[in-house]
Amino acid sequence: MSRMPAIVTIKRRPCRAYRTNKVLSAVFRRRMRYRNSRAQSGFTLIEMIVATALLAIGVVAAMGAIGASTAAAASAGQMQTAALLGQSKLNEIERQLDTLSGGDQQGDFGADSPGFHWQENVEATDYPNLFKVTVRVQWGGTSLQKERAFTTYLTKPDTTHTQGSQNGQPNGGASGQQSSSGTNG
Repeated sequence: MSRMPAIVTIKRRPCRAYRTNKVLSAVFRRRMRYRNSRAQSGFTLIEMIVATALLAIGVVAAMGAIGASTAAAASAGQMQTAALLGQSKLNEIERQLDTLSGGDQQGDFGADSPGFHWQENVEATDYPNLFKVTVRVQWGGTSLQKERAFTTYLTKPDTTHTQGSQNGQPNGGASGQQSSSGTNG
């Protein structure tokens, strides 16, 4: 009789390479999951182009608004300067009422206000010693010249009366002007 070898089952532990492979495959699977989730959560090229275009439109609009506000502030400053210069010229005319006569004059405001010019127009009215005085202040270049006009009525001192008043009232004149009583002072 021949003997058949007995089948012996030996529990074999997995070899070290198998265990290492299993660990590596788990790490590999985690990395692949991370890569796939990251690829799905990123931006596409079209999204980046749209975002860049919106940003560019916003920047251009903001720069335009800044430019417009700067131009408006400069224009307001020039108008304020013109108003101050016009009032200054009218005050100068009021101080020289004795020499007031009809006619036109023009000039500039000197080195203190370069680019600003004035024109003075004095017209006699239907009333004696009452004059309509218009001062125009001009500034800017020849293509964009701006102008503001200031008008008032002034009375010239009456030299026929020595006292210049009757019944306690000063000589007549338009509202908002100076009345004089024979002397200029």
